[in-house]
Amino acid sequence: MDSVFAGCGYVGRQVARRERDLSGRVFAVVRSPSSAERLIREGIQSIALDLEEISILEFSLSDKVLYWFAPPQPEGTQDRRLRRCLELAVQIGQI
Repeated sequence: MDSVFAGCGYVGRQVARRERDLSGRVFAVVRSPSSAERLIREGIQSIALDLEEISILEFSLSDKVLYWFAPPQPEGTQDRRLRRCLELAVQIGQI
């Protein structure tokens, strides 16, 4: 099964590797270019993207499992990153 990982730190990488090894196609969205490069070297397609500043989904959620390992922003009581990503997905008909 194809998967999208939002946040791919230690735990996310473990799950992504397992998905990859089970013949799934894995795509990760991470905060820094160095994290994206490390994942690419591990055979996990990835991009660096600020989930708080996202204005367009640069990846598809259609027919994929979304793993959300991205932490919420440190202030406030609601996860603006998750809300924004889901709003964009709804706007373009991916969910």
